[in-house]
Amino acid sequence: VVFSPLSPGHLHRVVRLQAMEVGRRLRDKDIGLTITDAACAKALAESHNPEYGARPMRRYLERNIITPLSRRIIAGELPDHSVVTADGPTPTCLARDGEAFVFTVEGPDVDGDERAAKMRRTANPNRA
Repeated sequence: VVFSPLSPGHLHRVVRLQAMEVGRRLRDKDIGLTITDAACAKALAESHNPEYGARPMRRYLERNIITPLSRRIIAGELPDHSVVTADGPTPTCLARDGEAFVFTVEGPDVDGDERAAKMRRTANPNRA
């Protein structure tokens, strides 16, 4: 069986579907996940292989989104009832060393205060 290569539009939808799957895994902790178009484009550019199609994308997202978010949950940097946004790094907002994305967390106070206080924590350790 010969398969036709996926178009860029199809590949972008595959990234979004894979990201939705990652988001489902975070729902148990009531954590929402948003992935920007820049992050999707970065994931696609770094994971797509014409020979293997979209298959490497799952491993890429596991390594570059799930693992860093899991570490943040364990470290208490990503509390329950919050929303995390994955974005591509920019000249003004860099990712942590060894990480592909910048993660911004918004949600309840780390002390467990359920008010809608906005907390911004970027993945850049040099920023407040």
